[in-house]
Amino acid sequence: MRGERPRRATPSACGAAAGAATDRRPGGTAAVPAWRGGIRPSPRRRVGGETVRPVQSDTPSGPGPAAHRRRSDGGSATVWVLALCAVLLFVASTVVVVAGVRVDRHRAATAADLAALAGARRLAEGRGPSCAAARATAEANGAALARCRIAADFSLHVTVRVPVRSWPGTVSAHARAGPHRSTWAPKTP
Repeated sequence: MRGERPRRATPSACGAAAGAATDRRPGGTAAVPAWRGGIRPSPRRRVGGETVRPVQSDTPSGPGPAAHRRRSDGGSATVWVLALCAVLLFVASTVVVVAGVRVDRHRAATAADLAALAGARRLAEGRGPSCAAARATAEANGAALARCRIAADFSLHVTVRVPVRSWPGTVSAHARAGPHRSTWAPKTP
């Protein structure tokens, strides 16, 4: 548009209100700050009484290759922390599962011992009442009677299974109750 006077930019349009540096053009108009859009003006120097800007080269200016290597490691701590957290989570969950299985194994052993003792009290009545007492005691302790038999030495052998709470599956335990097995015999006079 020939013949028109160029418009003056307002301070809010060019960022001067926020204290931004602006380039002045001939004719008194203010341009948009050079640093907007990510480009900062290069520093000015005095050379022989004249203010000049350094010449821009085709190669990117900035720190050398050593600084580039340091910059490329940026964020690697985050990866290491995440990897460490994953390892700690795996170890903690493994400890919890193993501890849960061990606790359930002890529960199964306790239930088997109690079931064998309860069934041994009724050994004189036969296999049926003896195993029924063992089954009732095992179920009262959160276990299922898997096997019940009377041995030739009049002892009751029971096997119980307890579901593992921290892992899919069951643990089993075996117990025996009855007369003491011994080769000891009292001396006869």
